[in-house]
Amino acid sequence: MSRNKKEPIDKLNNIGIKNTLHLFNRVKTPDDRNEVASETGLSNDEIMRLTKFCDLSRVKWMGPIFARLFLESKADTVEKLSESNPEILYEKLVEINNSKGYTKAKFVENDVRLCVNIAKMVPNVIKY
Repeated sequence: MSRNKKEPIDKLNNIGIKNTLHLFNRVKTPDDRNEVASETGLSNDEIMRLTKFCDLSRVKWMGPIFARLFLESKADTVEKLSESNPEILYEKLVEINNSKGYTKAKFVENDVRLCVNIAKMVPNVIKY
């Protein structure tokens, strides 16, 4: 991983990737991701993590904190999220949040169910 949180953003900005839409358009295939890694000097692992974050951000109402929770829960792509059991996923998200303290905001199982249902409507266009 990069030494600081801003370094990957700076490296992406240097090649014209300024937001998640720009990133989305550049990371749809393994070859695309390899090209971005080569152009930026970011590791393939960093590019994959950013790709998954970008993928999850396409789910309506998915904010960065919730996306981070989903990434850590292994429901880390739109496809995996859409196939998740909301009850089991909710328990996992609570466990992660209790352990890492990402948010003090309370979320409920229905919030997770909503994300799962919305993810079912999002096209799976990123090839992993």
